[in-house]
Amino acid sequence: MSSAVPFPSSTPHPREAGQRTRKAAVGWKLGAGLVAAVVGSLLAAPWVAAAVPPPPVRILNTNGSALERDWTVVFGSPMGIDPHNIVLDNGRVRVAYPPTELTEKAGHVIYVLTLGKWVLAGDPEFGDWTYTGSSFTDPMTNFAIVKNTAEVAQTDMSFDFHRHEYMGNASLPVKKSIILRRGAYGYRAILNVPSDLPGEREVGFGGTPTHLFSYTTKMGILWNPFDPPPENAQYPVDYVYLRDQGQTIRDWWGASIAFDRGYYRFVGLRPTNPAGLRTGQFAWGHTGHLIHWAFEGFSSYEAFVAAVPYNGLMARRVTVRNGVATVHVPTAGTYNLMTRAIAGRRHTYLPAKNGLRLKAGWNNVDVRGIRLVAPIIVPFANGVALPEDISRLYRAGKFD
Repeated sequence: MSSAVPFPSSTPHPREAGQRTRKAAVGWKLGAGLVAAVVGSLLAAPWVAAAVPPPPVRILNTNGSALERDWTVVFGSPMGIDPHNIVLDNGRVRVAYPPTELTEKAGHVIYVLTLGKWVLAGDPEFGDWTYTGSSFTDPMTNFAIVKNTAEVAQTDMSFDFHRHEYMGNASLPVKKSIILRRGAYGYRAILNVPSDLPGEREVGFGGTPTHLFSYTTKMGILWNPFDPPPENAQYPVDYVYLRDQGQTIRDWWGASIAFDRGYYRFVGLRPTNPAGLRTGQFAWGHTGHLIHWAFEGFSSYEAFVAAVPYNGLMARRVTVRNGVATVHVPTAGTYNLMTRAIAGRRHTYLPAKNGLRLKAGWNNVDVRGIRLVAPIIVPFANGVALPEDISRLYRAGKFD
């Protein structure tokens, strides 16, 4: 299957009666050329993209085809479109709803335009790991296009009979909204559930394991999944949680670098009820390893799920000699140097030196007196498109 096609239906869906459409291929080719040029600059210097107006948001109908020339632009809010044929597209990312045969019936996936091509950045089996008390095993009961303008697209999907395995398979109503804004590198995933629904609520990323890093006021943690897990163990170590110990967790975010794929993945939290949020959760493997995780007690929660062009090829190529670490970064900004933890936590990385102001290219960092084990340099902020920048925009409501 072409990586440019976000999970079209296995059989073509007839064009809906009365739907106003036009062929998207010509317009998309022009848009893709422009965006590819912008992304090329972004990987080297992300701030260049800030001066280029982002493409408008569009809702596309694949019409069940894997060929983009068969796709059409959807206008307004027509009824009866197969939701598996719908793609939300803003020229930077695409959001699609996986086919019904995949494991999670409420999951969405995200593609990012990087290095001139569309790359799947979400988990093809579980999507964005939408989970409310138990997995979604029943199909949706309603789908609607709520907003469809050049600035924002929103789709809602309802699961009126979500069976909850911890409540005797009782049916409970759940609604999920996806909102994609112009210029955004990700989408808001909003879940509305009964406030008394027991168990955890999740949304975020699964997918191939990569190095993860995250920050709260005082904590950073990074996984190293390249070491083999213990024999017969599903995870190398137990889940690692970021706990709210009397501090606000509104500004929590997590990110992972896909070293050889030209992007980093991001999940940011802005919970409706901060008191209801217990943890941010990491797990090794594809089963939701970068997700928003919370307990019962509130009826709505959300996360911002993003994939941002980033060249992480040199992140692990850190050399240390005579108290000096030599690192390479793709763009000027603030970075943190991470080191593998000692004391038996070989799959955990912790900050070694934070707040490093680095220029694009090679840099020397004074690490005298700091023990570094398999160090990695990870991005923090540059004012435009690094994780703290995305989190700041999200907290400020720029993606609402």
